[in-house]
Amino acid sequence: MIRKTTIKDVAKEAGVSIGTVSYVINNSAPVSADTQKKIVSAIKKLGYHPSSIAQGMAKRRTNLIGLAVPQNHIGAFSDYMMLDLLRGIADVVTSRKFHLILDFQENEKNNCSYMEMYNSKTIDGMILMSPRRFDRNFEKLIDAQFPFVILNSSIQQPSCCCVDVDNVHCGYLATKHLFELGHRRIGFIAPDDLQYYFSFDRMEGYRRAYLEAGIAIDEDLVQVPPKGKMGAGAFAVNKLLGLAEPPTAIIAGSHCILESALTELKRREIGIGKDLGLIGIDNSPLCTWVKPQIDAVAIPVYEIGKEAAEMVIDQIEKGPSSPRRIILPGVLIKRESAVSV
Repeated sequence: MIRKTTIKDVAKEAGVSIGTVSYVINNSAPVSADTQKKIVSAIKKLGYHPSSIAQGMAKRRTNLIGLAVPQNHIGAFSDYMMLDLLRGIADVVTSRKFHLILDFQENEKNNCSYMEMYNSKTIDGMILMSPRRFDRNFEKLIDAQFPFVILNSSIQQPSCCCVDVDNVHCGYLATKHLFELGHRRIGFIAPDDLQYYFSFDRMEGYRRAYLEAGIAIDEDLVQVPPKGKMGAGAFAVNKLLGLAEPPTAIIAGSHCILESALTELKRREIGIGKDLGLIGIDNSPLCTWVKPQIDAVAIPVYEIGKEAAEMVIDQIEKGPSSPRRIILPGVLIKRESAVSV
């Protein structure tokens, strides 16, 4: 077995004390330039890699960041959006010598198991995904000046650091695109039962486009899936196509809704792009795997993860700062599924 190089080996090679090596590694006390050179040379020669956990202990930190995943996202680790988000977070966390731990919030009633993670004192900061619209437990984190960032939330809390896509504009872009193609009866299928901000905001963008066009909305065209409904997209498609005057186009409010809706439309042998226009919000790989390819509003998920990780680590390392809010744009991608009428 190959013995791992230790800080003691570095100190011996450089001819200094273990404490002096620690001062240089952690930049925690002044050390002369000559001594620093000797220590850095010894580290390179021996191939020594300091333990990030040990460094954290020296700074009274754990070097752990918690990612609080809400109950309705727990089954999402096979989907591309969650994986892209994790990749963005992990790239930054790893490069900045931190570690990521996940907290699955299965407490459906108050969605506040992330407070248990905070109370455990095992993490230095937290990334909080998609809090429910009426959740205010995070205000305790503000009062404690604990480093945290909220994702996927348009919450109007001036003391919060947030990273999000402009979900209102995403809903607006999708609807306006269909208006420009001549559609007037446009169905909208919300991503969930509106308990989360992103779902409510995408629907709000749809409504704004109608308001701007001066067209009254037929509320039967707005479908909000029942809470926890499996196959929610297919369920909503059946309701929309069962109307006395069905829509000429449908907006799927998320990639999960799109997948389910596509399954039902194929089962019914509806000609997408011919009999019915279709556009999705979230540009999943599915959009290019099917024929015709699906028009979509792309969400910069990887960038959201990166920005959130940078923001929370900056709070940890530099201390409390003025709250920041980063809102990234969605991008309309025109393909083959939304055509003129």
